[in-house]
Amino acid sequence: MKFEIAGKEFDIQSAKTKSVLEIEQKLNKSLAKIGDEFTFGDICTIVFIAMQQVDNQLTYEWFTDNTSISDMPVFNEVVAHFLAIPKS
Repeated sequence: MKFEIAGKEFDIQSAKTKSVLEIEQKLNKSLAKIGDEFTFGDICTIVFIAMQQVDNQLTYEWFTDNTSISDMPVFNEVVAHFLAIPKS
């Protein structure tokens, strides 16, 4: 699914096992716990890893310099798609 973030288009696919393991390691909690205690930092980490799965040249510095809290609606969509969270 394509998402526009910071003026760039990213074709985000479902998370690969490697990405899920990286998320759990970076956040130091399981995916189940992430749902209970979602922070803005957690969301940024997940979105960045999703974007990096598409473009591994992307840096976290670029991500934090070129995005803002106003990107939250698209961040939520990326997280839901990337982690295959069913719509309620």
